[in-house]
Amino acid sequence: VMDSGLFVLNASSVDALTLSFVAITNSQVAVMNSTLSSSPSFTFTTATDFEFAIANSTLAATTTFTLTTATNMTMLLTSSSFDKIRLLPTTMKYTSAILQNCNMSTFFTSGTYSLNSTLQLDQCNVINTVSTITTAFMNSATFRDSLLEIRRTTIDTNGIFAFFNNAHVYAGGIHR
Repeated sequence: VMDSGLFVLNASSVDALTLSFVAITNSQVAVMNSTLSSSPSFTFTTATDFEFAIANSTLAATTTFTLTTATNMTMLLTSSSFDKIRLLPTTMKYTSAILQNCNMSTFFTSGTYSLNSTLQLDQCNVINTVSTITTAFMNSATFRDSLLEIRRTTIDTNGIFAFFNNAHVYAGGIHR
């Protein structure tokens, strides 16, 4: 539980990182200039008025972000390299998940984005050169009054199966 707190992991090399936050409010969490391996995991349960950032870092294996009831939360992943990203929101309201200038081999999201929430990939490279079976970008999320925006981004799986979009768009949801 964290209220009005700050947690920073800076210039670190961590083997197995699992961070779980329950009832986090008015707080900030940042991972900067770090190397994380062995499938780092971040879980946010009941996150309100909360900022989370990863900048200038390298995350190996599959990085999982689980958000259960995120309201007015900003998640910014910038100038970092990931092996695989799994973004799993149960319910996001007034929340932004922004990936900017990131490199990864696969990106997967499912769950529900609602009430002015945004998932944005900007200037990213999602390039899977390992397998022609696994799609580089997979979207199975539901968007209600929310936005999925992919711009200035390369998505490629050895030239095939680059983009799988099975999203459900309702009541003002926008894909562009």
